[in-house]
Amino acid sequence: MVDNSLVTEDQSKQIPYISRKVEEKIQKKHFFTCDKCDFTTIDQHLVQFHKRIHSGAKIYFCKFCPFITKHPGFLKRHTMCHLNDKPYTCQICNSKFVQNCNLKIHMRKHTGEKPYKCPKCNLKFSQSSGLKFHINNHNGIKPYKCKVCEYTSSRPYDLKVHQRKHYNKKQFHCNFCNFSTTLKVSLQRHMFLHELEKPFKCSLCKFSATHKSALTIHSRTHTGEKPFSCQHCHYKTISNNSLKIHNRIHTGEKPYVCHICQYASTRHQNLKVHLHKHSKEKPYVCGKCGSKFTQKSSLNVHCKNH
Repeated sequence: MVDNSLVTEDQSKQIPYISRKVEEKIQKKHFFTCDKCDFTTIDQHLVQFHKRIHSGAKIYFCKFCPFITKHPGFLKRHTMCHLNDKPYTCQICNSKFVQNCNLKIHMRKHTGEKPYKCPKCNLKFSQSSGLKFHINNHNGIKPYKCKVCEYTSSRPYDLKVHQRKHYNKKQFHCNFCNFSTTLKVSLQRHMFLHELEKPFKCSLCKFSATHKSALTIHSRTHTGEKPFSCQHCHYKTISNNSLKIHNRIHTGEKPYVCHICQYASTRHQNLKVHLHKHSKEKPYVCGKCGSKFTQKSSLNVHCKNH
């Protein structure tokens, strides 16, 4: 049962998403502060939710992660993701979804349907959001603005990549893994992942998981078992998801499409790397000579020369 809990002023202090002590090295203008108390966060929308506490309005928050909402229905659907409750199943690849609308969007990957057409260049998209960002690019509309410099972008992802320029030193480090970040609030959010209970532990290594299915897949890396076989070639793999990605080689399906040009890929990571070409960002920096690269693999090759 979903616990639709009301966030009180004391409880709001426990939400790991927020940062109550702004670091001296980060300018305060980058944060949003409540005008009635000392609540501070980098998320403008989170401040809007927080102010509802002072008005006596209800706010519903997730017990598993920093997600909050003013609608109990949204919380219910969100919590289903944590409980792995996905009642809507694709009959072609067995992918599961929390909502039927998400399944309908997913089905377009199989059917190739792209109902959203650009009126200027006839490029088509499977989702309205893709068309929206694409049209913004045509019209020179760049609503996503950097709070440090004058950089603007037509897409939130490009802004996120750009902002890495302003924070070169990752001063906040996780004590449990190699994660590091420029913001304390980002570390707080990351640490929440380690706080999740992982009762399913591998007997051969230190791997642990929140779900038994994840441990089962991991165990195959030790046994060498590859139960998922491709019907078109000799490829075998340890998980159904890996097989789904592989099958795109045979079907020609490329669900990850660039909103700026016609580039498409079978993998999301490939699209992320491609987008660096448009944003001209090189997030991977050599610690010895300062050379920058769009791909981590290129940085690794470069570092071997040192």
